[in-house]
Amino acid sequence: LSYLLELPHDHYAHLSLQESSRLREDGERSWLSDLDSWAIQHLPNSSLSLPSLQALTTQSISKLIGDITDCTMTSLQQSIDVSSRLTFLQGRREPHKDGTTSRVASTLRHYLTQVRRPEHRVSLTKLLCGDLTPVTFRASPASTRPLPDQQQRPKFCRACQDPLQPETPQHVLLQCQAIPTILPIQTAFLTSMAQHLPLPHSRTFTDASATFYIKSFVFHWTLVVPSAQYVHDCISLWKEFIGLETDLESEEEEQD
Repeated sequence: LSYLLELPHDHYAHLSLQESSRLREDGERSWLSDLDSWAIQHLPNSSLSLPSLQALTTQSISKLIGDITDCTMTSLQQSIDVSSRLTFLQGRREPHKDGTTSRVASTLRHYLTQVRRPEHRVSLTKLLCGDLTPVTFRASPASTRPLPDQQQRPKFCRACQDPLQPETPQHVLLQCQAIPTILPIQTAFLTSMAQHLPLPHSRTFTDASATFYIKSFVFHWTLVVPSAQYVHDCISLWKEFIGLETDLESEEEEQD
């Protein structure tokens, strides 16, 4: 739009822009009317609109682009903050190489560049994005539709069998002490993390603190690499423990 606006007024492309503006003013369909009514005004929680062609300048277009970006990012963050699937992304602060952090709703995330092994990156991304289905972790809120009564599963942990302990990823990663194959790597992982971040001396975690520490490990510029490996290894060992077949998990993911 800025490019078209700066063309000579007798340029064919600029003449087309003027015609589009005339059609918009007459209430007819045109590129400018679609840009305004279908793109800009349909932004969630937005009162933005496209000014008339006569009122448009390159400066006002740049400001509008900035306002649209701010509106979109705010809406995205609000959707994340109320989603039951995105617990690990709520309140997230993006780490930077210099040790600082910032809150940004959408960017090239550090784990996408820092974690080089694809399988580790995929496992971590699934954890963060709430994509570990209830067939893997019974208490995962991943299903987008209610299950029929005959498909409802008890939500307590299949390892420790505690009726008060929901089977969540954070429980298996940091809380559960009843999985023989995971316990040694859990101990080694926490011992390693304690060299960088203060941890509870008892190494016992509530649901809330388990979530907090997983986020602390993952949203750290350097600790994200061993954390991604630990997440991947734990999920793999957990699937072996519950006898989960890959085909079954893939089938449920497709249904979600």
